Amino acid sequence: MSLRPRLYCAALLACALLPAASFAAEPGGSLKALAVETLDSESPAPERLLSAGLRLEAKKDLGGLKTELALEARLLGASPARLLTEPPPNINRRLDLERSSDSGSWRSTLALDRLSLQGTAGELRWRAGRQAIGFGRIGLFSPLDVIAPFSPDALDTEVRPGIDALRLSWWPGPTSELELIGVLGDEAGHNSLLLTATRNVSPVDLLLLAGELRGRSLLGLGLAGELFGAALRAESAWYKGTDVGELQGDPKEHFSIWAFEAGYLLGDDFSLTAQYLHNGAGEGDPALYRGTALEAPLREGLISLVGRQYLLTSISDRLQPLVTAQLLYIRNLEDASGLVRPLLEISLADEVALSLFVTVHHGDRVDEGGLVPVQESEFGDRGEAAGAFLRFYF
Repeated sequence: MSLRPRLYCAALLACALLPAASFAAEPGGSLKALAVETLDSESPAPERLLSAGLRLEAKKDLGGLKTELALEARLLGASPARLLTEPPPNINRRLDLERSSDSGSWRSTLALDRLSLQGTAGELRWRAGRQAIGFGRIGLFSPLDVIAPFSPDALDTEVRPGIDALRLSWWPGPTSELELIGVLGDEAGHNSLLLTATRNVSPVDLLLLAGELRGRSLLGLGLAGELFGAALRAESAWYKGTDVGELQGDPKEHFSIWAFEAGYLLGDDFSLTAQYLHNGAGEGDPALYRGTALEAPLREGLISLVGRQYLLTSISDRLQPLVTAQLLYIRNLEDASGLVRPLLEISLADEVALSLFVTVHHGDRVDEGGLVPVQESEFGDRGEAAGAFLRFYF
């Protein structure tokens, strides 16, 4: 990395620190670093990805108005440089409050991730500006988490990306809530207007979601409860597609994404979660996976898997007070490929944690016997990876 991008990052960080320090009544933040080395099945040499991020947060009560501010500075490096691809567009943000600088195999970025006001008007609570919004109750992959969902194999899910939105909340009863949410996308076709209703009908929590999500009609239903000590959750989202048959449009006129998840906690140390996922925006034929990657649901981040049916499993066991072992398994049930990721999380000190992990993929590889190579599975051609993820909170 040349000196110029480093000076650029330092100047931006200095500009970020000063207003955050003066603004904050409740300051905080984090410093994170990730290093991953992969061995692609097609490449004899390892590939490396490095990432570092500084997040500064501040909250303050201004006479009945609550404010939130968060700035993020990120540095991303790749070897070889071709791995440093263009980041996906922030389709849920109307204002471009991000600045980036590229230098060969390095990219530095400064972004405003939170900038919101929150208050009350009679029985309504409102929140406007760049904020975090998430739906759903399922842990591994939630079909109702439709605005800015995490992929099921994401390592860092502690902070949800901010979106530009207006949110109105009303409580008609002690166990009910209604919310109206308007999201401003980067273009008019990416605007969203959603209504959510939650209610506890003991022993079941109900969640209803309806509206328009980036041009497509949406209706969602979620149920959560407990039976014989197991946490049970079911969610389904039905869509009426938009721009069907067009380049970067939806795959079909109507499609649904639904899942059932069961979780069991044994004492305070061991937990097991299993989920069946039906991805109606995906394909059952591996030869069509490449087309799915170009369609709107995946490009918008609505889905991150290209197949149709999956089994997801997560196991966590605290080996000792400062060490926890975790295992994530994602299996494509139709092409018999999968992802296995064992992870060891170590608490190094107060507010300091280190995760060590290995990712292994299995499945049939691309068939190159004909004139045109044909994809045989979702995960079969991905290489193994090993990495470390360090977090410090302040």
